[in-house]
Amino acid sequence: MKVLFVLDSPYSWESGIWFHRNHLPSIGLQSRGHGVKFMSMGGTTPRELLEYPDTVIFGRTYHPGSNPLELMREWKNMGKRVLYDIDDDFWSVNPDNPSSLVSNAYKDQYEDFIRECDAVITPSEVLAAKVQKLVKGKKVFICPNAIYYDFYQERRRAHDQ
Repeated sequence: MKVLFVLDSPYSWESGIWFHRNHLPSIGLQSRGHGVKFMSMGGTTPRELLEYPDTVIFGRTYHPGSNPLELMREWKNMGKRVLYDIDDDFWSVNPDNPSSLVSNAYKDQYEDFIRECDAVITPSEVLAAKVQKLVKGKKVFICPNAIYYDFYQERRRAHDQ
């Protein structure tokens, strides 16, 4: 299988969520023999990237000017499987949290993606149950945030120092 992760920005790799929701899963997929590529939104998508994947994974939010929904539909029309990875409960952000402005501004985009995609990926059973109510019969897969223990060193104990 060939998987394409559609990133929201060329700087996605700077965030921890990219590491746990995109990078580490890509390592797992590649170790099982799957092809994996990444692309960021913006500009024209090269034909080779349109044709490459069997499965396309969108995640989080995208600048509206990059036309993410149109691109999602284009892949679906080509017979590609399109998944949406939603890792936060955007509908329950506390109004005192500065992120509530982003959540509210992009709420329609989240819901459009959920309606358009073939299936949704989420890291928790609680969020999966909430999303399941919105997807109307589509599959919701639970994929916990990935941990790759080879990237971490064992913590030294006080008596080892």
